[in-house]
Amino acid sequence: MYYTLLKSHLTSGELLPFQELMHRRRKYKIEKAVSEYPITVNFFDIMYADGKSWLDVEYEKRREILEKIVIENDFAKLVPMTIIQNENEIEEFLENSINAGCEGLMLKMLNAPYKAGSRGSNWLKLKREYRNELGDSLDLVVIGAFFGRGRRTGRYGTLLLAAYDDGTDSFPSICKVGTGFTDEDLDQLYQLLQSKVTLKKNPRINSEMEADVWFEPELVLEIVASEITLSPIHKTAMDVVRKNSGLALRFPKFTGKIRLEKGSQTIMLNPNEETWKKTYTKSEIKAIKFKDGFDKTRAHPLWVLENEVTKIMSEKEQKIIFGPKVILLEPYERPHVMSIAGGTPKNTKRLKIWKIKLGPNFSTDIVEVRTKDNAVLSIRLRYQWKFIIYDDHEKIYGTNDFVGLMTEMMASIIRDKAAKHDFEELHSKASEIIKKAIFGESEYYEFENGLRVFGIDIKEIVPKDEEIADRMNEAIKSNMEIYVNKMKQNAKIEAEKTKIKGQKIIEEERKELIKLEHENYTEEELIKTKVEAEQIKIKAKAESEAISLKAKAEIKAIEDEMNILKDANENYIKIKQLKKLSNIKKIVIVPTGSKLFLPLDKFLEE
Repeated sequence: MYYTLLKSHLTSGELLPFQELMHRRRKYKIEKAVSEYPITVNFFDIMYADGKSWLDVEYEKRREILEKIVIENDFAKLVPMTIIQNENEIEEFLENSINAGCEGLMLKMLNAPYKAGSRGSNWLKLKREYRNELGDSLDLVVIGAFFGRGRRTGRYGTLLLAAYDDGTDSFPSICKVGTGFTDEDLDQLYQLLQSKVTLKKNPRINSEMEADVWFEPELVLEIVASEITLSPIHKTAMDVVRKNSGLALRFPKFTGKIRLEKGSQTIMLNPNEETWKKTYTKSEIKAIKFKDGFDKTRAHPLWVLENEVTKIMSEKEQKIIFGPKVILLEPYERPHVMSIAGGTPKNTKRLKIWKIKLGPNFSTDIVEVRTKDNAVLSIRLRYQWKFIIYDDHEKIYGTNDFVGLMTEMMASIIRDKAAKHDFEELHSKASEIIKKAIFGESEYYEFENGLRVFGIDIKEIVPKDEEIADRMNEAIKSNMEIYVNKMKQNAKIEAEKTKIKGQKIIEEERKELIKLEHENYTEEELIKTKVEAEQIKIKAKAESEAISLKAKAEIKAIEDEMNILKDANENYIKIKQLKKLSNIKKIVIVPTGSKLFLPLDKFLEE
């Protein structure tokens, strides 16, 4: 659906189906595509006109306005409308619509408003697929599958199907199907198809689609659909109706019927041949759960799922088959049907089965016992069991009613043990007494056929005597009051314990804090002492160096003074000598190393 604005009018309409319009998507020969696949707008309602909303106006009036606004031509059309009076007229109008190429009808109440995005009971859609327009089902082969999502995670969500082409001995795809399956169907199909998985697509499969998993084309499903349409993807009857187009099913749906195909071929009977009807006993029909009127000329597949076993018998042999397996009975073969106990309490020969679930499984039963003090009790139990598979598989079928055997044996042991205990003891310790009576020191009880009971749950114990039941109810109420009071008291005690524990934790935390503070103080004092010692050491070293420097300075000063004194003494001597020479009128200065001859005798005399 789309909305378009014509002048000042907002209307609703539809184009051609997408499958048709997609043929126009091309780069070249556009004019040819437009002529081959013309677009027509089909108007069926109006919401706005001339500045006024018509949403709240009844449909009959809106239709009158629409017919006045829309001018029909090759591009714009009014969807045909008629007012019907009964169901026959609806059926006739639907038939005419389908024949005209429409999908179905939209039924509207004449006094209904237009509610955008919601139809409700005022608008009802009647589509052709609701009628199974093909009129008959199709048998199609599973060739591939796509993994499921959401609830179908871990299973196949959609299957790819093909129609066998005997002319080319191939399997061209025709549709994908994902509707009509129950959860049980999906589980069953997953197990059946596991043995048919192939690493590569079988060369006989013709499919443009790439499945997540490919299968050998053997499993056949019954499918219904609304119609057969042209498809550029699926390969069935490719190019037969239209070039580059095959056939596909629209709205395919699984009917719930599966069969295993042995050789995909059509069988033509000779003049002297006829189809043979296999006879089944009433027990076989009930056990296999055949529907009324099933086709006895077909070989119906029997599915033995994982953790199941069955026995197939004939005049020549007996075969025990473990699942997962699909069985097609030969004309001379029959399934072994067992009559087992069913219901609660268990009644013998209640159920008919042709295969055994190996377990783990459970069975419920009600056992009536009498205590030592003559109290009659009804005990509801649930037994957990499974079959242990030994080399001799025939042991499984050692008894025809393994459920009846198990429950009768358990009931006998429980009754015998209950008679040795009084009511109060049995009622208060039922689980312990019954488990010990059945299992003893072991963890299970095993029968000769490999059936092993490994768990017993006591679901309910009800006195059959009304007076005892009333007293027990009063005791239960009294016990409940005691229990509630005890719970309150325990809650109070627990609260006190929690409080004391909290206080203890706080006190321990406080002590720990004091300890940490003391350790921190000690550490700080130690660090402080170390720092002071280091400072004293540095100071002493500095003073020592200062004294040493001072001593050196003093020594240097003394040496300097001594040098000065020495120099002064020499100068003093020289001065004295000069003074002695002061009376000399003439001084001769000669260079060092020169020789001067003086009249020494004269100098000495003076």
